[in-house]
Amino acid sequence: MQHLKTENCVICGKKAVGWHGYVTAKERMALGNYIDVKVISGYCEQHLQESINNENSVNGEAYNSELMGKCIPLFG
Repeated sequence: MQHLKTENCVICGKKAVGWHGYVTAKERMALGNYIDVKVISGYCEQHLQESINNENSVNGEAYNSELMGKCIPLFG
């Protein structure tokens, strides 16, 4: 299993500099069914600190490729 993170900030869409929490994406399996996959949430400098302090973060929200960019490998 490959762990993924968002390329951009999940709030504003700017380039992410820090990652924590997760959003939920759909991954298509071999037989055509979809499963939920957790993708680590990225944050820009402006939103990183306030997202750490905010208990009502975006954890579990749906992944949006237009705002969050593509999913990239967490390690590598």
